[in-house]
Amino acid sequence: MEESLRLFGEVSGSVYFRDTTWILFLNKYDVLKTKIYTHSRGLKKLFSDYTSGADLNASAKFIESKYRERFSGVQKNLHVYYTCALDTEKMDKLFRSIEETVLLQN
Repeated sequence: MEESLRLFGEVSGSVYFRDTTWILFLNKYDVLKTKIYTHSRGLKKLFSDYTSGADLNASAKFIESKYRERFSGVQKNLHVYYTCALDTEKMDKLFRSIEETVLLQN
């Protein structure tokens, strides 16, 4: 995850994407849920500054905050979605919603 965070910070800081709207999909929410509840240390094993224990919502928000910390663009231009790609119906609705939003902005 550290590599993903580092790369996200680098790419989002590129002059080519300075005024770009970003959509961050935090996929595999279902896997996060399983891991949070089955591993006693939760995210504390990866991040020493995590303090909320085995709380799924707190864990997801913490991970989101790590990406927001590394994001080098304008914060209002970063939209974060928690997804499970296996839930194709929900993913389809999400993509249609995002598509409509992007079309309305342009």
